[in-house]
Amino acid sequence: MARWHIGIGSDECAPAMLLAGRALSPAARAALHRGAAQPLLGLVRRHLAALAQSRHATAERLGAAPTGALGDAARRSHADGDADSVTVTVPGPMFARAFRDVRILPRAPRKALAIPIHRWAYGVSPREWEARRGSRGPLVRIGRTLAAKVGGQKRGAFTPMYALVPSVMQRQDRSLLPSDSELAAAAREGMAAVIRAAIGRARKGA
Repeated sequence: MARWHIGIGSDECAPAMLLAGRALSPAARAALHRGAAQPLLGLVRRHLAALAQSRHATAERLGAAPTGALGDAARRSHADGDADSVTVTVPGPMFARAFRDVRILPRAPRKALAIPIHRWAYGVSPREWEARRGSRGPLVRIGRTLAAKVGGQKRGAFTPMYALVPSVMQRQDRSLLPSDSELAAAAREGMAAVIRAAIGRARKGA
């Protein structure tokens, strides 16, 4: 999961907003942050939806159908604001890679990760295999793989479905999420819209 905060006092805001923010009440700061929430969320969702149309390298290499994880993350992302900041949350462990290298380890009591190496295993965990294997055989551990018999194979022949590895290192990939400058621009525009609306209401009441 990726989560980050942008506030009036942060570097993303224009100097005028920094000065104004010091004089605002907590309720007014919360209103500014909530105003930034929707532009930020829209930016993130558009970015993820675009990635979902192009990032299928593993699925294509295995000849499998894409899992739709990026599109699902776009739909499930959310944002909200309070007096301290606007918080944008993108669900899914993959998005931590936008900010740092990530080492993935198996959850206890497991001692290995199962990495799909066949199109029938892509997007299917070993736990799900039994319910979704159809006419294919159950998984059997053979060396550092989980393998299964498939239709037409000779007796004793197995096809590897997963490679078993102790850990996986995924390098940082900042392109998984919008750039810092794009996020900052969306936050500023959202806050500026709140200010313009407040000025408009004040003029009408004068």
